[in-house]
Amino acid sequence: MLYIDDDSSFGGVSLRIYEATNIIIGRNCMFSWSIWAGTCDYHPIMDINSNNRLNFSKSIYISDHVWCGQEIGILNLYLRV
Repeated sequence: MLYIDDDSSFGGVSLRIYEATNIIIGRNCMFSWSIWAGTCDYHPIMDINSNNRLNFSKSIYISDHVWCGQEIGILNLYLRV
């Protein structure tokens, strides 16, 4: 799910939501250009002994009144070791 609250603006943003996660953006946020946000890193990391996955996707929450400058990446992961 993608939710964007009121009065936010975007110059050039790619939002990538995977594996039943969310991206939630608060009010009055500003995003410059060449920005991407992703809820996973696209490369599962597996434990060699158990074959269990170690890195799991997580939702991204951006609060109110946030400014994201040019050419940044936002990534949120949970690593279980």
